[in-house]
Amino acid sequence: MEMGRRVREGRKTVDVSSPQITPRIHTIASRLAVDAATVQVFGALGARSVSALLLKGPSTAPWMPPGGPDYYSDTDILVGPPERSSAEIVLTALGFELLPGATRPGAHDEHWERSDGAVVDVHRTIPGVGVSDADLWAVLSRDRAEVEVAGALIPTLSVPARCVHIALHALQNGVQGFRSLRLLGGAVESVEDTVWVEAVRLAAELDATEAFAAGLRMVSAGVQLANRLDLPSTYTRFEVAALAGGGRYDVISFDRFKQTRGLEAKAQFIRDRLAPTPIELRWRMPLARRGPAGLVAAYLVNAGRVFRRALGGLVGWVRLSRRGP
Repeated sequence: MEMGRRVREGRKTVDVSSPQITPRIHTIASRLAVDAATVQVFGALGARSVSALLLKGPSTAPWMPPGGPDYYSDTDILVGPPERSSAEIVLTALGFELLPGATRPGAHDEHWERSDGAVVDVHRTIPGVGVSDADLWAVLSRDRAEVEVAGALIPTLSVPARCVHIALHALQNGVQGFRSLRLLGGAVESVEDTVWVEAVRLAAELDATEAFAAGLRMVSAGVQLANRLDLPSTYTRFEVAALAGGGRYDVISFDRFKQTRGLEAKAQFIRDRLAPTPIELRWRMPLARRGPAGLVAAYLVNAGRVFRRALGGLVGWVRLSRRGP
């Protein structure tokens, strides 16, 4: 998320949200702004002895293949359960505010924004792991590493832990998460198999083996790596075909709807997508945060998207099923 962010470049101030600047300048300016915010946040956390770990961003940027967008637009941090309240105090002191409607029951993170456009996502867990927040923090903070950001050393995940995280993140974002898939593909090509072996052990410790394996199989090189690592496969043949062929999540979603048993369960499946709670809709769509009228409009837009994706899923599902096993 970028909101009119401005960056000093020499004697000039560059508005990175301006459409007149080139994509490359936009990427550089965005990264500089995020790096500056990251250093400030971790400096303030460290001053209050609050432990946190940087997720993605500068720690995984070297794995992003060339030829596409390699920017990051916010600072993602993982904070252990005992220190979350202290982290919130630090962020508030730095001028950040918790985004209204950005906290859902059971959500894995909270979104904090500042008037200059800086964004910090405070993670309590990582989607795909089965252990508690406390156990996750204990495992990931045990073998922490450091990455240099704007001249400062910032604590981050170990390399195997980064591998686990980006695979889980790719699975979380699905086939429409273009940047997540590019990053995962770059990591598979760049990181040696011995490190991935350590990642497998770490995923097992986090009760995330199946999710980790499914995430790896989101990219073709990851399928080969998962097979070499003897990881399980939990996708149906429709999901595998859709993913391997670069298909959309619509096909997978329709297949899951078809496999849902019972009219009540199917009706709940539809309701969850057609009528999410206002909090969930505000979380997903900025339009829903523009007062009552915006919320109503967001529900209408969401309904249109659901019907359009359902139709696309049906067409894709029929095509795949005709191919046979």
